Amino acid sequence: MDARRQYWRIGWLWLLLSLSSHLQALQVGVLAPQALPAVEQLVQMLEMRLGRPVVLLSSASDEGADRVDWWVLAGPDALSQMALLRQPSVAVFISRAQWQGIELSENDEQRSAIFVEPPLIRQVNLALLLLGEPRSVGILTSNDDLLIDSPWLENHARITPYVVGQPNSLHHALTQLLRSNSAVVGDYDLSLFSAENIKTILITAYRHNKPLIGPSSAYLRAGALASTYSDVQHVVQRLHDVMVHYQQDGQLPLADYNPHFHVRFNEQVARSLNIPLPDEQDVLRALQHKERQP
Repeated sequence: MDARRQYWRIGWLWLLLSLSSHLQALQVGVLAPQALPAVEQLVQMLEMRLGRPVVLLSSASDEGADRVDWWVLAGPDALSQMALLRQPSVAVFISRAQWQGIELSENDEQRSAIFVEPPLIRQVNLALLLLGEPRSVGILTSNDDLLIDSPWLENHARITPYVVGQPNSLHHALTQLLRSNSAVVGDYDLSLFSAENIKTILITAYRHNKPLIGPSSAYLRAGALASTYSDVQHVVQRLHDVMVHYQQDGQLPLADYNPHFHVRFNEQVARSLNIPLPDEQDVLRALQHKERQP
């Protein structure tokens, strides 16, 4: 039995080394019309992970584009060029809504994406872990199709979406939510959770002594209690996963959320709301465990 296990380990190690050598042979290109600091960081980390230079171009028609074997499209401005590419391509730094807004006609199996925002179910689970069950949680959203987009909601009797239909109905929806729930979970919607609205949302929530689980880590500074987020290192880690998957199966995984992420708290907000915070790593492991369950 030990000999078989040893042979299995040797075989697995050989497979990993083989896949790694294949990835190192690929010429990866990052397509980014705007060379933002996050893009430069992405390129540097990709080069470290792959062990070879990565080409940074602003257009698929730039010199050197014909030598690229694998494309990473950084940001929504790069999405318009995805349909022009024949090579496997993965979009990053885009939201699920932005991905759903593009049309791909040919080689759809060669296209994928890693969404920038956390999945809503992860944010809901974060709220339940922090507040303890059984607690009721309200989701503030402008998505009329949230139940269709998130079928898991039907299995959560204590989780209720509150839809903001018109700009002047935000206060009404938020007040209803806070009267019946222990926390607000923000759906990733930059028009709803705008700089103009976030102040109203937070002030109203605090008047009811209820926390906001931010739709992203950007809202922690504004006053959200907690959020999860994927940084550039997580994006590179997921890109490597996707490349290995392609080498093994010959096709890209479907566009999806990043399974690699951090948990972050706003301790000042927790103290003001008298909410004891657990260890961030314990919460991270608990969330990861939930996401591994079928």
